[in-house]
Amino acid sequence: MKLEYPLFSAIQKSVESLYQDGWPPHHLDSARSLEYDPNGSDFYVTTHEEFAKLKATQIQEIFRHRHIIIPGRPLEDFKFDRDGLKAVGSLTARRQIQGMFCSSPEQINSSHRLQ
Repeated sequence: MKLEYPLFSAIQKSVESLYQDGWPPHHLDSARSLEYDPNGSDFYVTTHEEFAKLKATQIQEIFRHRHIIIPGRPLEDFKFDRDGLKAVGSLTARRQIQGMFCSSPEQINSSHRLQ
């Protein structure tokens, strides 16, 4: 634990060195502005409603310099069933789950199969 505390303190100091007037950059007005400010946040923060109004060219321009954050975005109705998982990707593709590869149905415990 002794070694971790100085490392954590150094990381925290590094992060807080970017604060402006005691606020992290993503809480500043520039984070909500379409205009890029090189001294501002690496994040563009907006509402779902405002994001839906943006043109594709505006979104591309934001992505040139920043990540887009949409807090409170409504979630789509997603169920953890065969149809829900199809929305994420192919059900037959090889997947890494908790560090293990399962490339064939025989390797998967039958209790984990979707019915």
